[in-house]
Amino acid sequence: MTTARPDGARPGAMPATADGPLLQVRGLHKDFTSGWMRRRQVVRAVRDVSFELGAGQAVGLVGESGSGKSTVARLIARLEQPTAGQILLDGQDVIAAEPRHASRGYRHQVQMIFQDPFSSLNPTHTVGYHLHRALQIHGTAAGLPAAGAIAGLLADVGLDAVPGIAGRYPHELSGGQRQRAAIARMLAARPRMIVADEPTSMLDVSVRVGILNLLADLRAQRGIGMLLITHDLASARYSTSHTMVMYAGQILESGPSSDLITDPRHPYTQLLVRSVPRRGGPAAGPAPAAAGRPGPARPGTHGCPFAARCPSRMAVCDTTMPGPEYPGPGRQVRCHLFGPGAAGPAARPEEAPLDSP
Repeated sequence: MTTARPDGARPGAMPATADGPLLQVRGLHKDFTSGWMRRRQVVRAVRDVSFELGAGQAVGLVGESGSGKSTVARLIARLEQPTAGQILLDGQDVIAAEPRHASRGYRHQVQMIFQDPFSSLNPTHTVGYHLHRALQIHGTAAGLPAAGAIAGLLADVGLDAVPGIAGRYPHELSGGQRQRAAIARMLAARPRMIVADEPTSMLDVSVRVGILNLLADLRAQRGIGMLLITHDLASARYSTSHTMVMYAGQILESGPSSDLITDPRHPYTQLLVRSVPRRGGPAAGPAPAAAGRPGPARPGTHGCPFAARCPSRMAVCDTTMPGPEYPGPGRQVRCHLFGPGAAGPAARPEEAPLDSP
């Protein structure tokens, strides 16, 4: 259960456009069930996730593998059905309006970029076929001949200078070119929002910034909102204005990207920041914490999911999930170290800035 902010803003809210947020996620839950009969088990992959995203805004969702980031991406892209919660696009509850599956109209507006561009493109078809098919499905060629519309998409993603690119197959492209082709296919739908699930994690370091810059240019030119799923704090800081930190299916901290990384409040966020390589040297080293990785929660657990690894663990952490607290402008943290009368975590020494992605 969430509590109201002193200034009346909704929990998880972040700056949006004057016309209101493009996307609103409220109390999103996702449970997966395995086994059968007496061996049936329920795993809580996503728990009470809420946030907003404005047109042209980039928001990052950061966490370790297994934290639930990709599940959130698939829920928003309507590739999975939520167990509970709301997804509102322009104020309309799309789950209530389309309870069984997403309409073509929703997929026209919300597109997803997948982690592996090779597996997301059919290896038996050319780049030109992929783009032509997307233009046909969404009817967005705007009266242009097919070849002209395809050429325009290739130019939009910087592939127009590659000789014969439309006639090539995915295996004939580099990793960066495949991801650009996947982005061009996504643009054929003329989306208003992109869900980018680790779009650079399988690419060489030398081409990652180029993909992130391409996405930034598309947002600026077309006013496209973007949810960037990543495990890389440096990429989140480079590409997004607001970052949320996820652990075991829950958002533990959120705030402006630069503020959250230079002044992390939650012990888990501090652990992540200290583990990132620094300019001019190695990582500062992880903060003291018990070994382990985030895993989905089981029904009946009520405490903080990070309690077992937290260096600041208190008895209340095992029994009660902390409510959201607001330690600064645009900041939200769920930790018992904050709140009325709490002293907060100990001060940290100043550290070198993070390396760029």
